[in-house]
Amino acid sequence: MGELISVVIPVYNKRKSIRRSVDSALRQSYHDFELLVIDDGSTDGSLAELSDIKDARLKRFQKENSGVSATRNLGMEMAQGCIVAFLDGDDVWDENYLKRLKDMYQSHPDCAMFFQTNKIVPYKEFDSYSKHTCPEKPVICSTDWEKNFYFRDFYTSSIAVNKEKALSMGGFDTSLTIGEDLDLWFRLMLAFPMCFLDEIHVFILKYESDYHSRLVPLDYTKHFSYKLITHPELYLSLKDNIDVRKVMNKVIFFAWLCFTKDKNKVAVRLLSKHIRFSLLNYKDKIKYILYHLGLLDSYLNKL
Repeated sequence: MGELISVVIPVYNKRKSIRRSVDSALRQSYHDFELLVIDDGSTDGSLAELSDIKDARLKRFQKENSGVSATRNLGMEMAQGCIVAFLDGDDVWDENYLKRLKDMYQSHPDCAMFFQTNKIVPYKEFDSYSKHTCPEKPVICSTDWEKNFYFRDFYTSSIAVNKEKALSMGGFDTSLTIGEDLDLWFRLMLAFPMCFLDEIHVFILKYESDYHSRLVPLDYTKHFSYKLITHPELYLSLKDNIDVRKVMNKVIFFAWLCFTKDKNKVAVRLLSKHIRFSLLNYKDKIKYILYHLGLLDSYLNKL
């Protein structure tokens, strides 16, 4: 018997994709896990897609809609394992994801976060990637991952956490609707060692644009960047160095771009006051200059 891992899949109106995600979790070469699928008040009958699955490891739950943060927090609280792996209802793992996660945990049990590389794939093209092979690489543990946070994409389906440490940090912030995952990853990364594996066992599937969350909420106060502006001490009290400040500045800048595209003038005005031009990389400096020259629209249309 190995180390029990808990897998949490929050579901909200994912009928088109949830079966593929659940099947990828149940096909793991590592078998000692439980799979908690928590339906967050779906209106499209998402759970009906799983009705014929008899696997005892699959546990289905339904609740009233309260948002993805509250749903993931509930999953962590119910989890039997000390490690919780998150999988979104429109992404998939290959068969070795949990096996390698187990290897990461056994190598570095003191880490709070376990991150594996991912690949973004259009969902219609996934079958051509599904038979890929990935040579094993060394597991890396570090206490200074803030620089890597600046350059890497930390998708939730690529991340597992130590349940006790994640809950000790308050879990996912239920006041946020966009960037709530990045908020928790950032806080965990600044407070505890992090484990990284540069192997692709996670596929982030891209469906039609209206199948995914908006880049920014209608209420800008529910975006991660707003928390960075109003409560920077929550992060800087954990660690304060130039890389941390660059990450915070990058999140604020990207939010500013997205709210600019969304034509949310109030959010743009607030965010622009907190962008530090000197901390931007040269590409973002060019975007910032193009905006002030009125030439940024063509770039924003690609977001």
